[in-house]
Amino acid sequence: MEQFLEIYKTSDLEAVYVYQFETGGLADFIKFAIKVINFCYVKRIKFYVFINHPLAEFIQFKFQFMNFANRFPNPHFEIQSYNRLRLIKNAELTLSAKMQILPDYCYTEDWPIALPSGIRFQDIMDFKPMIYASVPALPPNYVAVHLRLGDLHMECAKGFTGPTTDSRKWNESQLCSLLEELHSQGKEIVFLSDNRNYKKRLMNKYPWLHMTEMKIGHIGLQYVSSDDILNTILEFVIIMKSSHIYAASYSGFNEIASMISGTPITKLYNTTN
Repeated sequence: MEQFLEIYKTSDLEAVYVYQFETGGLADFIKFAIKVINFCYVKRIKFYVFINHPLAEFIQFKFQFMNFANRFPNPHFEIQSYNRLRLIKNAELTLSAKMQILPDYCYTEDWPIALPSGIRFQDIMDFKPMIYASVPALPPNYVAVHLRLGDLHMECAKGFTGPTTDSRKWNESQLCSLLEELHSQGKEIVFLSDNRNYKKRLMNKYPWLHMTEMKIGHIGLQYVSSDDILNTILEFVIIMKSSHIYAASYSGFNEIASMISGTPITKLYNTTN
């Protein structure tokens, strides 16, 4: 971490990672922040974050000077003077003294999703203590089974500005077999999903499952409420704090929770698809 902080003393370049509406969900925010942190470390660029989104209410910085909103009286005006940079690892990048990088400028590049050695995401920023204090009581050493059905099946799908066809592939019989096997082993299971109707149906079949009643929202949508954001973060933390993660379908939500917490993850889906 000392080498990362040394950049702020020696570099004349700075990059601001800007998160705002319509640039991805919670896992995207974290995933692409990790990419930009790595990029700035390798290129010796000062790293800052501007959360131009209600998510800022729930995030705290280990070092306040990295919070772009704290540096200027009007950060929304100031950011306009920063040139936008698209991360393309193997291309000749034209670096400027002041750059801004948006999450959607990271989608098509091959910069790795990996932090520099010796740096954790929590060394840069983390959820505020009130988030961890708000996690509902759960049994000790629980495992988390997460099923992402996709934006098409979320209660908030109508909030998208355009049509969505996001529906994830998954195998229900495989999921049920896993739940029954874990239960037979005496495991306490917390089941999480982005569709409350499916959670209720599964609870009727397996009343020994632990679930929350929280409504999960896609925090990248402009209509999302503060409660939706809080609930989404809480479910993310529940996955993080589990003893093992089982991913029933592809989702960056459970992958990033595993990455920043170190919780082992087992993927039930075909990772080559």
